[in-house]
Amino acid sequence: MNKLEEFYKYLEIEKRYSINTIKAYKRDLTDLNNYLITEQIEIVDDNTIKNYLTHLYINKMSKKTIARRISSIKSYYKYLNRKHGFSCDFLNDIKTPKKDKLLPKLIYRDELQKILEYTPAGNFQYRNKAIIFLLYSCGIRVSELCDITLASMDLENRYLIIVGKGKKTRICPFNKSCKEILEKYIIAEREKIAKSDCLHLFVNKYGNKITTRAIEMIIANISFKLFGNKKLHPHLFRHTYATNLLNNGADLRTVQELLGHSSLMTTQVYTHLAKEEINSIYKVSHPRS
Repeated sequence: MNKLEEFYKYLEIEKRYSINTIKAYKRDLTDLNNYLITEQIEIVDDNTIKNYLTHLYINKMSKKTIARRISSIKSYYKYLNRKHGFSCDFLNDIKTPKKDKLLPKLIYRDELQKILEYTPAGNFQYRNKAIIFLLYSCGIRVSELCDITLASMDLENRYLIIVGKGKKTRICPFNKSCKEILEKYIIAEREKIAKSDCLHLFVNKYGNKITTRAIEMIIANISFKLFGNKKLHPHLFRHTYATNLLNNGADLRTVQELLGHSSLMTTQVYTHLAKEEINSIYKVSHPRS
C-alpha cells in the first residue's frame, strides 16, 4: 500500500470521514500528483507547492477550491510528518486565500408553496413528494436522506434519527403532512418494489437504495416543470429550512443542533439570510418602504 492509499485508509478508519469527503481529498491530491508529473508527491518543498498554487490561480480556480486544495495538502503532509517523519515545515509559509462571502440561495415562499402543493406524475409520485417534504421538513442533507432506513424512522412520533458528518447522530422531527405522505409512499409504492434485503426508506425502480444523483434529478425535473429554466437543487431546501426557523423565532443553538453543524459559526450564515428575507418582504409589503 502506497502512502496516499494509507492516508485515505487513515481518513476512513481513524478520522471516520464520509465517503464524499474522502473523494474530495482524493480529487485534490490526484490533481497535485498530476501537476508534479515526474516528482514524487512526498518529496516537495515550498516552491513546488507555491508554483502549483500559482498554476491554479492562472487557471482561474475559485478561492474556495484553492482553499480546499491547500487544506487537503496540509492534512496529507502533516500525516506524513506524524507517521513517517517527513518534514512539513514548508507548510508554514502556505497561506489559505480568504473565501468570498457568498450567502446561500433560498427557495422563496411563493416557489416553496408551489413545490409543496405539486404532485409529481409517474410511478413514484408519493416517493418524490415524500422526498420534497422531508428535505424541507427536516433540513437534512441529500446524502442523509438517502441513508435513512426504516429502523431510523419513527412514524408514530414523527421523527428521524440522522447520522450526519463525522458519524454525529441527531434527531430531526417532521410534521403531520410529511407523515401522511410517507405512509402513502410506503404502502402504495415501497412495499411493492423494495427488495427484501433493502433496509433503506427511499428506493429506486429496481428496489435498491436511491442515490443522491437520482434525487438531484427528481428535484431538477420538478423545478423545470414548475419554473422552466430556474434550477433548484436539494440543498436549497436545507437553506430555506434554517432561514425559516430563524425567521419564526428559533434560537441559533437549536438550529445548529437540528442541522447537525459542529460549529455555531457555520450556522450563523443563516442569520444574515433571515435578515435579507425580512428586508425583501418589508420592501415589497410596506407602503412606505
